[in-house]
Amino acid sequence: MLRSGITKELQIALSVELVLFTVGVYYLSEVMIWLVFLALALTLFVFAGKKVELEPGRIILKWGYLRELKKVITAEDVVDVIGASRARHVILAKYMPWLLLVPLGMIIVGVWILLFTSYKFAAFGWLLFGVFQLAGHVFSKAEKNKALVFVLLVTAFIVVYAYSIRLRMALFQITLIGGIMAGVIWYEGAIGSNYLILVTKDGNYLLTYSDENDIKSLLAALGG
Repeated sequence: MLRSGITKELQIALSVELVLFTVGVYYLSEVMIWLVFLALALTLFVFAGKKVELEPGRIILKWGYLRELKKVITAEDVVDVIGASRARHVILAKYMPWLLLVPLGMIIVGVWILLFTSYKFAAFGWLLFGVFQLAGHVFSKAEKNKALVFVLLVTAFIVVYAYSIRLRMALFQITLIGGIMAGVIWYEGAIGSNYLILVTKDGNYLLTYSDENDIKSLLAALGG
């Protein structure tokens, strides 16, 4: 199934919620933390990608289950269709730099927790998951080895840091999570999901697909 992917609006909303969550943790405000969780669930519901409608000469992208958002793209609007998961040298962040908002935000929050709070263990999770997402956005399929080394180096740094501050109980968990992430990159590549980048005259859009038939149907609708 061909579905509409992540949008800039979703990334911006998630970044704002990440900041609010950090503020809530800093001030130990349970109410604020729970409100952020509710806002997060609502955001994912509002911006969830839906099935792409294919019509002769145009496609309709849809998002959301409360208030449906639509974007109609005609064949004349389309500049290129790029199979990001298949092309060896495509970097997602080059076409959609806003994808970096959430992973960079997670890394910043992780560093902030390490430097200014006593919840060191929580920081390691933010850092690892942020780095894992970042690797998928800034490395191409051909750079799988670089992405792998990047994740392993960050994992090793976190392990050494945890050992230096006597959080030895966390060493196994950190190593396990970092190892799993490295394994995913090794098995699936830096770009794990089946992504298509739709390059248009007024911006770029991310789509996901299930199999090759989805791509053929898209190209047929666009007259390709």
